[in-house]
This record gives sequence, C-alpha cells and structure tokens, in this order.
Amino acid sequence: MECGPTGTATILSDGRCFTYGSNKNGELGHGNKKDILVPTQLTVPESCPLSETGISSIKLGNNFSAIIDKNGDLYTFGFDGSTFSGGMGYLGHGDGKSYTSPKLVESLVEDGCHASQVAVGESHMTVLTTEGEVLTSGAGSYGRLGNLETTDQLYLEPVDMLVAEDIVHISCGSSFTLALTKDGIVYGWGQNNKGQLGVGLGLSVDIYAMEALPRVIEGNLEGRRVVKISTGHSHAAAVTDRGELFVWGSSIHWEPELMT
Repeated sequence: MECGPTGTATILSDGRCFTYGSNKNGELGHGNKKDILVPTQLTVPESCPLSETGISSIKLGNNFSAIIDKNGDLYTFGFDGSTFSGGMGYLGHGDGKSYTSPKLVESLVEDGCHASQVAVGESHMTVLTTEGEVLTSGAGSYGRLGNLETTDQLYLEPVDMLVAEDIVHISCGSSFTLALTKDGIVYGWGQNNKGQLGVGLGLSVDIYAMEALPRVIEGNLEGRRVVKISTGHSHAAAVTDRGELFVWGSSIHWEPELMT
C-alpha cells in the first residue's frame, strides 16, 4: 500500500493496482480528472505494455504519480508543471504535456535503463536504475535535481556526483531528496530551509537555504551505518544497523537527532 499527500494506492500480488482520492490533475491514472471516492482498478489501453506486465510499485505525489512495472519500465501521469511554459518535466517525458493515464517514459527504454525505485516530490522526480544510477527530472529550483544548476529538466538526467556511488535507496520530500549508499552513507540535496537535509543551516537561515549538489549527512550519523531512510514533507528519518532512529527537519532539528 502507498499513501500520498491526497491519494492512496494498493497493489495486489497479481500486479493489479487500485487507487482512490483526489484526482484534480489525473494523478490517479484513470484517464480523467474526477476524484475517485472508492478503490478503483487502474486500467490502461490494451496497446499499452502495462496492461500485460502488471505493476510492482507506485509513488503518489501532490499532482503527479509514477509506476514501475514488473519489467522495470517506468510510467508517469498527472501534471507536468506549468501550463503556460510548456511543462517543467515532472513526468520526465520531455514533451511538456500532462497525462491522465500512465505513459511509458520512453527515454529510459531507448537508453536501455530499467527502474528499480522511483520517488516523487512536489515538483520533481528521482529514479534509481537497476544499475544503481540516480536520475532526476522536474523543477530545478532550490537544487532539487542535484546537478548544481537550478534550471528545469524535461528529461531524466543522471546526478553526476553520485555516478561512482553504490546507491541502494532513494526517498523524496517535498523539495529535497535523500540517497542511501550500500555502505550506509546518506546523501541529501535540495531545499534546506527547515533543516530537512540534516546538514545544519550554515549562513543561510532563510527560505533560500539549499544544497544544489549531493552532500553527505554527517553529524550524529558519522561513523554509523544507515540501513533505512524515509522522508516527509520537510523532515527525514534514518535507522542504523544498531536499530537507532535519527530524525531531523521541520525547523526542530537541523542535524540528525537520536530518538531515545
């Protein structure tokens, strides 16, 4: 089961997916923009490969969503960004269009890439491929895309700084992303106005605080091996191999704080 900001999804063992909730941008994938009041099976045209493969995972965002099928192909749907500027790349299709039904992200297929994980923020998307590569698309403001630039990306592009890292898990907050390496190191990038990156605030104690490149989250995590990460709107949590729980963000903890 997956719960997003305004919707819920359930995937059955046979790959069928049911969604319900707010659907003002077609983010539930039913081919329309009507709210879905009861769990309703997500259906696609027979010509769509997703109709045969089945769904392995889904992530629901504020106004767009993403699916990975059992072959590792990525589908996205919902709002692509600004209606007036030709989209912002939330969906990663490159055409600036919004869709109310799942659409295959063809650029990954063309590159021979398969997705193992996908995470969505308020206006950006992060994908982890089966080869361990981290890709991002969408709004570039606040460094969400992790490539120093703050311009939008219509297509999924690699986060260059993480190419040499063995990433095993990703998680998106509203406007930031965390990535966990096989060795238990956590990287974070994006907006940091509420301490959601766990790296302190530095000299920028305002809404513009950000990290435009992946940065190792240290503090109390230094010397510890993290095995699980999770993000909320503007906060995050990590669990170590010792069973310790650390949290940060929401303008309460600016660095990882051990919960006892």
